[in-house]
Amino acid sequence: MVGAAIDVPPRVGSPLSSRPPRPSLLQRFQRVGVKPAAAAICSLTEKIDGERVRLAKYSPYALRHYYASKLIEKGKDLKFIQHAMGHSKIEITLNIYGHLLKARDNAHKGVAEELAAEILRKHKRHSTELHV
Repeated sequence: MVGAAIDVPPRVGSPLSSRPPRPSLLQRFQRVGVKPAAAAICSLTEKIDGERVRLAKYSPYALRHYYASKLIEKGKDLKFIQHAMGHSKIEITLNIYGHLLKARDNAHKGVAEELAAEILRKHKRHSTELHV
């Protein structure tokens, strides 16, 4: 029969319940993440022809740049970022976001220096204990 309703059984092992199903992770993210973000993005209003119109606070380009900067902050590799941004060449990604990579490298350098200082302190303490 064309257009007949199909009765789909519940997942195997799931209890039958009269409770409404819990919202999916994506639905919850939309409710607590996307909708408030969209409200913040469109928070500017202006009167046009006597009517209040909501305008975008940030351009799509600004949001795209923000997304890429967050990928870099989270430590994603350049090939991942290149693919996410749709750049045909890795050089494009480096030219646009290279300044953010330098900041991340400086943070890594600081961590490496802290680790080296800690190792040297332990080594100094160990060598002092051997000579006592």
